[in-house]
Amino acid sequence: MIYRKLYDIIEYLQNEGDFKNNIKIINEIIKTMELYLLYEDKESKKIHDLFCEYNFLEKINIFSKKRIKEINSQILKTLSTLVSKVSNIFTFYYLMSNNFINNVIKINNCFIKNDHSFVVLYIKFIQIVSSKLNKTTLQFLFIQEINSFPLLENVIKLYNYPDKNIKNIIKQIFLDIIKIDYKPLYDYLSELPIISYFCFLSCNIKDNLILLSQEIKENKSQKYEISNIAKIINDIIDDLIYIQNIFDANCDKINYIIINCMFYYNIIPYILKFLNFKNIRNINKRLDKQNKVKKSVCIFFIDLLFTYINNGTFLNMLYTLLFFPFKSNSINKYMLNFPIQPDNYYYNWEESLKKTSSSFLNYIQYNFNNHFLKTFLYKNNSKFTQVQQIYEKYQKKINNDPSFNVDDENQKLLKEIIKDILSKLSFSEINIMSSYHNYLSIGTGMNCGLSTKYSDGCIIKKMEKFYLKYFNIENRELFENKFAKNFIKDNLFSY
Repeated sequence: MIYRKLYDIIEYLQNEGDFKNNIKIINEIIKTMELYLLYEDKESKKIHDLFCEYNFLEKINIFSKKRIKEINSQILKTLSTLVSKVSNIFTFYYLMSNNFINNVIKINNCFIKNDHSFVVLYIKFIQIVSSKLNKTTLQFLFIQEINSFPLLENVIKLYNYPDKNIKNIIKQIFLDIIKIDYKPLYDYLSELPIISYFCFLSCNIKDNLILLSQEIKENKSQKYEISNIAKIINDIIDDLIYIQNIFDANCDKINYIIINCMFYYNIIPYILKFLNFKNIRNINKRLDKQNKVKKSVCIFFIDLLFTYINNGTFLNMLYTLLFFPFKSNSINKYMLNFPIQPDNYYYNWEESLKKTSSSFLNYIQYNFNNHFLKTFLYKNNSKFTQVQQIYEKYQKKINNDPSFNVDDENQKLLKEIIKDILSKLSFSEINIMSSYHNYLSIGTGMNCGLSTKYSDGCIIKKMEKFYLKYFNIENRELFENKFAKNFIKDNLFSY
């Protein structure tokens, strides 16, 4: 009986359409749903059937779409409680089904820009959901067909959020996800848009090293602001511990990307360059002099790397660049053209709020991959008219020809979609996007977006060739297993 009364009230409010003047009533309804669902949760699947019958989740979804902060806050509180406390597997699967959680995450993302209290609710809700993920429950949120994972895509947008507690929760969410041993997930993490997150991590460490150098320089003639210096150092250490935690997940593809990013965006141009090692010559002379990292900071950072990172491949690369007469014309030439950091990276949260704009170019540039291209066949609710036009074109083809092949293997179709997308961009916009994809490919060691060959010039591949030649190693497996684990430990102080 109570469910019928709730349903009737909701229907009345929907027909009235005056949600803003009925916030208290709507919030009480949402709380009541929560209480009854928790109370009846242990009573077999009776409550599950009732909630399905009255489609209460869809009603909550309707409330959420109105984007009224007070209502959406209550929705997040209620869902956090339900996801964490329901014990009936049918009820839990019901909460996770029908893309409901994904919709709530995407809709509520609009409130995170200027309201810290809402960010806390939002990120804690996502943390609770992510803690429940495994190979089975991941299928409810990770849309493999179009390579979309709204939970992760929205949470990493807060990578530079000023509150340290929020940053730590974001890191834990990512670690919870990356520990799920699921190949399609790892493939997703190594493509746009998520792959740029690993570049952001490396660039953030670099900016903290520069900031630490500036802090020391500015306080050289006066008493150090120990609190500021300690805060920066702690941030750097936290990031290194986080990177090692990612290494510990033992995903070779992700580890490969992080190592390449760290050396490309950070260690070679900002650390080894400014230590003036003879084995690294003429690298990046055009760097802004104000952005130099002090030699004392460089040495301190190298010490931190050996202290907190224990990945064999990473340490071997660092050890070689530090202590061996490394000479490679290809790397030296390559470093002379060291690119700027990704244009969607911002050190400060406030800066990212000011400069982040939504355009068709950005939408394509930051998300481009084969699975993303397929969304143009199915998506008709985009705010970009270009997407709508391409969608309508292919809908006509699909409707006129039932045998029209939309499989992933249809490379001809993908090339045709790319051609249609590029036709919507100006020549300068295409150059901007191509440049972004090429630089990201070199930085990550993976082909990104339009780039198909630039990953061949990545740091790891160049260094690997040097290793195998310098140490006369023919068996690459020996290099990875024996050399990586023992050589540094045994020979660190021999040169």
